[in-house]
Amino acid sequence: MSNTYWLNGKYIQKEEAYVSPLTHTLHYGLGAFEGVRSYISHDKKSVNIFRLKEHTERLFYSAKRMGIKVPYSQKEINDACKNIVNVQKVKNGYVRPLIWRGRE
Repeated sequence: MSNTYWLNGKYIQKEEAYVSPLTHTLHYGLGAFEGVRSYISHDKKSVNIFRLKEHTERLFYSAKRMGIKVPYSQKEINDACKNIVNVQKVKNGYVRPLIWRGRE
Protein backbone atom coordinates (compact mmCIF):
# COMPACT_ATOMS: atom_id res chain seq x y z
CA MET A 1 0.00 0.00 0.00
CA SER A 2 1.23 3.46 -0.86
CA ASN A 3 1.71 6.11 1.79
CA THR A 4 0.14 8.80 -0.40
CA TYR A 5 -2.80 10.80 0.97
CA TRP A 6 -5.01 13.66 -0.21
CA LEU A 7 -4.98 16.41 2.41
CA ASN A 8 -6.24 19.96 1.95
CA GLY A 9 -6.31 19.60 -1.83
CA LYS A 10 -2.79 18.19 -2.20
CA TYR A 11 -1.30 14.73 -2.52
CA ILE A 12 1.23 14.23 0.25
CA GLN A 13 3.26 11.43 1.77
CA LYS A 14 2.31 10.06 5.18
CA GLU A 15 5.34 11.69 6.79
CA GLU A 16 4.19 15.13 5.59
CA ALA A 17 0.75 14.86 7.22
CA TYR A 18 0.27 17.33 10.04
CA VAL A 19 -2.71 18.26 12.15
CA SER A 20 -2.30 21.06 14.66
CA PRO A 21 -2.71 20.02 18.29
CA LEU A 22 -5.11 22.99 18.54
CA THR A 23 -7.49 21.38 16.05
CA HIS A 24 -11.01 21.66 17.45
CA THR A 25 -11.88 18.12 16.39
CA LEU A 26 -9.09 16.55 18.47
CA HIS A 27 -10.49 18.16 21.61
CA TYR A 28 -14.22 17.87 21.02
CA GLY A 29 -14.68 15.06 18.49
CA LEU A 30 -16.33 17.39 16.00
CA GLY A 31 -15.96 15.97 12.51
CA ALA A 32 -17.68 13.99 9.80
CA PHE A 33 -16.49 10.89 7.98
CA GLU A 34 -17.65 8.19 5.64
CA GLY A 35 -16.35 4.69 5.03
CA VAL A 36 -16.64 3.58 1.42
CA ARG A 37 -15.67 0.25 -0.13
CA SER A 38 -13.66 0.12 -3.32
CA TYR A 39 -13.48 -3.01 -5.42
CA ILE A 40 -12.13 -4.28 -8.70
CA SER A 41 -14.71 -4.56 -11.50
CA HIS A 42 -15.80 -7.97 -12.79
CA ASP A 43 -13.75 -7.48 -15.94
CA LYS A 44 -10.75 -6.56 -13.71
CA LYS A 45 -10.13 -3.40 -15.78
CA SER A 46 -11.23 -0.71 -13.34
CA VAL A 47 -11.80 0.00 -9.67
CA ASN A 48 -15.25 1.07 -8.50
CA ILE A 49 -16.13 2.91 -5.32
CA PHE A 50 -19.47 1.75 -3.94
CA ARG A 51 -22.12 4.49 -4.01
CA LEU A 52 -19.53 7.23 -3.78
CA LYS A 53 -21.98 9.97 -4.76
CA GLU A 54 -24.42 9.02 -2.00
CA HIS A 55 -21.67 8.70 0.60
CA THR A 56 -20.29 12.12 -0.30
CA GLU A 57 -23.76 13.69 -0.13
CA ARG A 58 -24.16 12.26 3.38
CA LEU A 59 -20.67 13.47 4.34
CA PHE A 60 -21.55 17.03 3.29
CA TYR A 61 -24.90 16.81 5.08
CA SER A 62 -23.16 15.74 8.30
CA ALA A 63 -20.63 18.55 8.03
CA LYS A 64 -23.39 21.09 7.41
CA ARG A 65 -25.34 19.88 10.45
CA MET A 66 -22.26 20.53 12.58
CA GLY A 67 -21.65 23.96 11.08
CA ILE A 68 -18.50 22.94 9.22
CA LYS A 69 -18.06 24.69 5.90
CA VAL A 70 -16.39 22.41 3.36
CA PRO A 71 -13.93 24.28 1.12
CA TYR A 72 -14.28 21.69 -1.68
CA SER A 73 -17.18 20.70 -3.90
CA GLN A 74 -18.69 17.24 -3.78
CA LYS A 75 -17.20 16.63 -7.22
CA GLU A 76 -13.72 17.53 -5.94
CA ILE A 77 -14.09 15.10 -3.04
CA ASN A 78 -15.35 12.35 -5.36
CA ASP A 79 -12.48 12.97 -7.79
CA ALA A 80 -9.97 12.89 -4.92
CA CYS A 81 -11.39 9.55 -3.70
CA LYS A 82 -11.15 8.06 -7.18
CA ASN A 83 -7.65 9.43 -7.74
CA ILE A 84 -6.24 8.27 -4.42
CA VAL A 85 -7.48 4.73 -5.06
CA ASN A 86 -5.58 4.80 -8.36
CA VAL A 87 -2.47 6.43 -6.87
CA GLN A 88 -2.33 3.81 -4.14
CA LYS A 89 -3.13 1.02 -6.65
CA VAL A 90 -5.90 -0.31 -4.41
CA LYS A 91 -7.97 -3.10 -5.94
CA ASN A 92 -10.23 -4.02 -3.04
CA GLY A 93 -10.12 -1.56 -0.19
CA TYR A 94 -11.69 1.15 1.89
CA VAL A 95 -11.78 4.92 1.43
CA ARG A 96 -12.39 7.16 4.43
CA PRO A 97 -13.17 10.79 3.54
CA LEU A 98 -12.87 12.87 6.69
CA ILE A 99 -13.85 16.48 7.33
CA TRP A 100 -12.85 18.20 10.54
CA ARG A 101 -12.88 21.62 12.09
CA GLY A 102 -9.41 23.18 12.25
CA ARG A 103 -7.83 25.31 14.92
CA GLU A 104 -9.50 28.48 13.63
